[in-house]
Amino acid sequence: MPLRRLSLRYKFLAIVALLLIAATGAYLGLAVRLFNADKTAYIYDTNAALVDALGGETATGLVSSLKTMRLAALEATGDVSPAARQAAIEALARDDDEIVALRVAAVEGGTTAVVAAYANAPYLSGYERDAGYADLLLTGLGAPLGVLARDGLFFQNAAREAGPPLLAAALAVRAGDEAEIRFVVSALLRQDRRAGVFQRASHYQTALIDGRGNLLAHTDPARVARRESLGETDAVRKILASPLAKGVLESGETIVAYKKIGIGGLAVLSEIPKAEAFLASRRLVERSVQLALLVLCASVMVSIVFSRRLTAALGRLYQGTLAIANGDFNVEVSVQTEDEVGALSASFNRMGREIKRLLAETADKARMEKELETAQLVQDNFFPGGEQLVGPYEVSSFFKPASECGGDWWGSLRHGDELIVLIGDATGHGVPAALITAAAHSCAMTLSYLRENLPHFPLSPASILASMNAAIYHAGRGQVKMTFFVAALDLKTGRMRYANASHEMPFICRASRAAGDALAKDQLDALATRPDGCLGESLATVFCEHEAALDPRDALVLYTDGIVECRNAGDEEYGERRFARNLAKSGTLAAGALRTALVDGALAFFAARPPEDDITLVVVRRVAAGAEQAA
Repeated sequence: MPLRRLSLRYKFLAIVALLLIAATGAYLGLAVRLFNADKTAYIYDTNAALVDALGGETATGLVSSLKTMRLAALEATGDVSPAARQAAIEALARDDDEIVALRVAAVEGGTTAVVAAYANAPYLSGYERDAGYADLLLTGLGAPLGVLARDGLFFQNAAREAGPPLLAAALAVRAGDEAEIRFVVSALLRQDRRAGVFQRASHYQTALIDGRGNLLAHTDPARVARRESLGETDAVRKILASPLAKGVLESGETIVAYKKIGIGGLAVLSEIPKAEAFLASRRLVERSVQLALLVLCASVMVSIVFSRRLTAALGRLYQGTLAIANGDFNVEVSVQTEDEVGALSASFNRMGREIKRLLAETADKARMEKELETAQLVQDNFFPGGEQLVGPYEVSSFFKPASECGGDWWGSLRHGDELIVLIGDATGHGVPAALITAAAHSCAMTLSYLRENLPHFPLSPASILASMNAAIYHAGRGQVKMTFFVAALDLKTGRMRYANASHEMPFICRASRAAGDALAKDQLDALATRPDGCLGESLATVFCEHEAALDPRDALVLYTDGIVECRNAGDEEYGERRFARNLAKSGTLAAGALRTALVDGALAFFAARPPEDDITLVVVRRVAAGAEQAA
């Protein structure tokens, strides 16, 4: 009899153990499947958003450089002396800080003859290279006339080990509707900034490839320097053969997203190993298995001593595991005892609540991350893109938010003979401030639409601030305010009307009176009129207009307080004096070069410390009289 009881007890324990294992396995299978499905969608969306952002940023930089190359070809067609042609093309290339070297060659009878060349000697000297190194790279550029006649554009990796990261580009230029190529413009473009963009994604391997699969930029710059090619990989072959401009595919043990940017067959790739993408799922399985083994061992040990008492309690526990396996995480096992069975039941209940909480937190975190990424992409569309040339005015800008979304905004409108430039800074930064910038952007677009459709609709700086004030007041309910500055520039005379809502007063660089490369103290004007109240503070605020003038070569520099209030690692503020000294030193440069000099000076000051506020800088330069006529 004792043997029979012993046998029945172990059979009971075996059945209990099998039931627990089955229930836990069912729960794990369902939970992991649901989690992996959600994680897969998140990885696909995140990967696609990343290549969209990288592709847009890459295309913006390349379009600007290709525009400079085409302008260089136009300069070569002019009926001027070789020295004047060389000087004009050098000036064009020098104003584009992406161009390291440029060569314009005339094509006649299947042969080419160089008519002008340029090399950025200071940049090359930083890598212990000279103009001869650039000339050697351009001479070895593998872009035959046949390829250029067919495609019109050719890119090639020009990076060499221990040399500067460079991208070689060749552009065919035809005259009018002629079929024959008149000029070939070849250039070496900087890759250091673009490489930095491709290295900032922490969990992804990102790359820029040409139409043959050759690496032009990569998360690992050493692979670019070794001139590696991805053309033979299965994923890249599928991407190059695909008619789709963008997509996401799985190749082996990786997930690859791509976007063809529509310039010279270039494409942006983003790759992440599946093992890393689903690391959270694997950790969930490991933790769940450990917890399930703990529950199983505790149940068996207690059942050996209290098998009869355990039967009913384990039955309820088993039903609870089935409910969790079916996705019901609200189940509670009710066992009113103070022994090990009661403790196991309480642990089981805590496990269900904890799993429910973890799954909810994971879903909320993924949703919030995606929403922030979407908000950032939407806000990026609020800003004018790239360099602009509006009539006789060059416009160049810089924007760096302190967090995912910023509270700064600037924009430009052109109506008739006026260029209207707007810049504002909302209280704080982040999502609340970004919503206020969205209200400002929407108000500006609405005013522009009304002016286009109602020619007599007033669009003066003061009326713009009055409309903006109402929009910000109602959007922020008086809690979030915004400083703002509006300038209306006459395209013909240079006359400027402006109004200020408690914003930092812009500077005017009087380059028209400068004798050298730098400005004297009296050639740097800060508009000294008294500013009016900030936007969103009161609907009764009255805004006044003032006047100034920009002579040819003068520049208007607008900024937000983030650039002057930034601090370095020693908690020392950059300040307006340093900003003004840097502005005077570089005040005669072209708009893009002046912007770069001002931003580089500030970033070098606080590089070791992340900025605590958003930074926005806009440079508007009225070109010289001769250039104005050409524009």
